[in-house]
Amino acid sequence: MTPPPSRRLLRRWLTGISCSAPPSGARLLAEPGRLAVLVALRAAGAIAVSDLALACGMNPPAVSQALRLLRVSGVVKSTRSGRIVRYALCDGDLVRLLDDAVPARG
Repeated sequence: MTPPPSRRLLRRWLTGISCSAPPSGARLLAEPGRLAVLVALRAAGAIAVSDLALACGMNPPAVSQALRLLRVSGVVKSTRSGRIVRYALCDGDLVRLLDDAVPARG
């Protein structure tokens, strides 16, 4: 039987698998759910998670997960109004990219 790994090796292994950088750049747009959230945010402006979930056709936990990654990446900002948290795009370059890539519904 092999001895258990040392604390230092275990810490290095756990750190390596659990601490990954949030997606950035084109990787933010690569996942269809995040792209749907970004397009809905561009169209709606500041919006709550439940309304965003209805607009995207996704369940609220999936939208919350996408918003968490987008917020950590600095693309989305949140503002609290009582119990409701509204999310909006805050990256002008991404808004312009979405304007060019995804036609607005009229």
